[in-house]
Amino acid sequence: MAGRPKLETKGPSALPPALLRLVRARGLDPAPIAAAGRLDVEAAEHADEVAIAPSSAAQMLRLASEHLAEPHVALALPAELPFRRYDALALAARAAASPRAVAALVVTYAPLVFPGLAASVDASASELRVALSFPGHPRGLGLATDEYVIAAVLALVTRGGGIAPRRAWIASPRPPSITPLFAALGTSEIDFGADDTGFALAAEAADRPLPGADPRLLATATHLASAALANVPRKGAFADVVATRIAASLGRGEAPAADAIAADLHMSTRTLQRRLDDEGTRFSDVLERARERRARELLADESLGLAEIAYRTGFADLATFSRAFKRWSGMPPGAYRRRTK
Repeated sequence: MAGRPKLETKGPSALPPALLRLVRARGLDPAPIAAAGRLDVEAAEHADEVAIAPSSAAQMLRLASEHLAEPHVALALPAELPFRRYDALALAARAAASPRAVAALVVTYAPLVFPGLAASVDASASELRVALSFPGHPRGLGLATDEYVIAAVLALVTRGGGIAPRRAWIASPRPPSITPLFAALGTSEIDFGADDTGFALAAEAADRPLPGADPRLLATATHLASAALANVPRKGAFADVVATRIAASLGRGEAPAADAIAADLHMSTRTLQRRLDDEGTRFSDVLERARERRARELLADESLGLAEIAYRTGFADLATFSRAFKRWSGMPPGAYRRRTK
């Protein structure tokens, strides 16, 4: 039996609208690319940013590369895309004192570069390594995305030129042509099929003073970047609210329905479902976890019978509750109670 499709947390991104505008400016129809990202082409093309899942943004990049007949177009996109949104991270990078300082900013604000992106920095006496990955996607999101994020982050860290990495690595398999990567990244030392994507700067280059460092501007820009990051949905934040309302509604011999919880939260059922979808979950999943948590809590009270616990967790009868609890824990509720005494 096939499992459910993987759900992802959506994040606000200026990349899809800018990509659609670029494709149209090149004389091509952006509609298929918008469809790949599950976006309405007219609305998205005229927006500053849209909410999108990492894999959908990656699919748009891949398809745009095919439509433009430029296999490595993603390497040039960070500089060529017609962004409209004020880029607080880029402003902060321009005000930072060194590539090492910019890399530290990228670690904090990576989701502003690409939805779902995570970054880490590892330093030794000889080099500074910047690693880029997508948690939940151990195989990455494809070559176009790898190329886009490494080009975008490298441009931030080096201020667009003057400092070249000593080596780089790409999570995707080696493509047929790698010369464009040499030219874009400034190094011929590139490994493919790595655990993540990234680059390494020599320690001397990482600490080289950058022109235009401005502590006051940096403070303002990082404040703006933090505000932008706050708009990126934290996985589970709204789901926690829904779970709390579900728990308060249990105990009536039946599970609360999504429309009842939505009404309790003063929103439509569609809005509730959309917000949960943005966090990569479903109402049924939140309900299941809330009932399981409550059942485990009640089983610790030995004064309560199993039938009473079934009722308090929203089950019509003990048999249904027992089947559900065995699915959650691998054992019937009575056995669980005896084992956790």
